[in-house]
Parts: sequence; C-alpha cells; structure tokens
Amino acid sequence: MSLRLSEFPSPRIAYVADHARVLAALSVPTAVIWCRPEYWLRFSLVVVTLWLTRRRVRDQLLDAAFCAAMVLAAWVGAVGWYPIVPGLAWLAHAVVPGLSAAVLYTVVDGPPPPSRQEGTAYFGRCVFLMTTFGLATATAWEIYEWCARHSFLIGTIYVDYDGTIGDLVLGGIGGGVAGLVLTHRRSSQGSDPSIKVAPGTSSTAF
Repeated sequence: MSLRLSEFPSPRIAYVADHARVLAALSVPTAVIWCRPEYWLRFSLVVVTLWLTRRRVRDQLLDAAFCAAMVLAAWVGAVGWYPIVPGLAWLAHAVVPGLSAAVLYTVVDGPPPPSRQEGTAYFGRCVFLMTTFGLATATAWEIYEWCARHSFLIGTIYVDYDGTIGDLVLGGIGGGVAGLVLTHRRSSQGSDPSIKVAPGTSSTAF
C-alpha cells in the first residue's frame, strides 16, 4: 500500500482535473470543426493521456495542474499562438514536460516511505529521474511535431535543429525543477503530523 500525499485536499481540486478531462474530450470534435481536421490527433492524444492518469495520480494538486497544462498547451497550438507570442513556446516546453515528469515519477516510482524522505540519496535520485523523464517527454513531443509536420503538413508547427535542441533542454530543466519542488513538497508533507492519509491507506510504500 502506498502513501497518498495530499489525498482529498479539496473537492474543488479534483473537479478542476475532471473538468479539464471533459474539456479535452469535447475539444476533439471542436478542433476538427473550427480549426484543422488533423488536430483530432493532437487532442485525441491529450484525452488518452489524461484518462490514463486519472486514477493513478494520488496528488490531486499535481493532477489538476497537469490536466490544465495539457489542455491549455494543446489549444494554444491549435489557435496558432506559439509563433506570435514571444516566449510562450519556451514556457510550454518547460512546464508541460516538468509536470509530465512529476506524474510519471509518482506513477512509476510511487511516494517514498518516511525513511527515504531525508538525505541526499533520495533527493538526488528524485531530481535525476525527473530530469530524465522531462527529457523523455520533450523527446516524445518533438517526435510528434516532426510526424505532424511531415505527415499532416501542419504549417503552424515549425521544426528545426536549433528549436529541437532548445526544446529538449527546456524539457530537462522543467523536469529537474519539478523534481526539486516534488522532493521539497513530499518532505514537508511527510514531516507534518497534520497531513491526513485517506482511510484504508498506509503511510508506507512496499
């Protein structure tokens, strides 16, 4: 049984995540009608990703932030704001991989038991893994952009060598920063006796 940090902190946070998932599902036909037909692929991938993580991310604040960022990033690309708003693409390529890395870490590795919450070993491991997950997410994003550019001929997606390297670096930075935030947040929650664990759960991970 795994530790469920910030389980049920507020019903409103859970509502944000689920409303973002519903919005993502409604965006598939909306994007096809109002934008380009090929955008069904972008929003379909977002829908699949968000629903796969629905019951697997125990930290509801992280879940809500991840869902909102995914939907927002997809729509910003669909309406063509990335090329015209300076710095917006850089922000998205850092934030989305960073949140994705945090989600991947909580799903794959799980929250640590109290004995692992202190010391540089756990801290370094978490930051290293989440930087790697951030790079992996950024790589998947670049592969999608290349495929979309060459398969669907989406003119609003610009793929070049310098941009690809920059996006990968931003993804790694986003993952590393998310690792720092997550380790600090978990350590604070793990040392706070007021943190409540949901009924039927344990405070250790096996």
